Amino acid sequence: GTRTPVMKLLLTLVLAAQGFAAITYDNSVATSAQSYAPVSWTHTASGSNITMLVYVMVQPTADIVTGVTYNGIPLTRLTYSPSSYSYSAVYAYCLAGAPAGSHPVQVSFAASNYGWTYEISASYAGTASPCPTNLVTNLGSFNGYVSMSLSITTTSAGSWIAGCANNNQGFSTMPGTATAARESGGFIAIDSNGPVPQPGLAAVA
Repeated sequence: GTRTPVMKLLLTLVLAAQGFAAITYDNSVATSAQSYAPVSWTHTASGSNITMLVYVMVQPTADIVTGVTYNGIPLTRLTYSPSSYSYSAVYAYCLAGAPAGSHPVQVSFAASNYGWTYEISASYAGTASPCPTNLVTNLGSFNGYVSMSLSITTTSAGSWIAGCANNNQGFSTMPGTATAARESGGFIAIDSNGPVPQPGLAAVA
């Protein structure tokens, strides 16, 4: 079974478009486990210029994720962000130029002790290399925030905002995008479901 994560969170990053191609959402898969044993699942990606994003949330906050692979290819860690308000931490990993097809995603941990983990893989086509470096997080306790917000800056036309959040964390992106939730449950992927109209500062709330 699964349980709802105890941490309020928003994590966002900027996906840049590849040349004149438009970014498109491809696929996402969510899973969870009750131990720090390796977790694996199958993700099917399609299209070209694919960026694979994997988000992991763990309880407690110890830095225990040792690596993430897709089709045996290591992903780059973008962030490890522990919350000072609760016993959870969130990670983001990325693989630019990911292969199309159905391949295993595997998350490895430093220990196999009991603990809850939540994982999401999300793929987007038409994205530029390398992996995004513009990433912002806002973490808090489950009961500590009614709402949360952050700001992130896009620098090129056609960029998307992507990230992860709690399912009980209402969210929207501005300006002018129709935010989509990918998957459902206690830990979900989100994105702007289209390009941010103009480069510049965008708010996620």
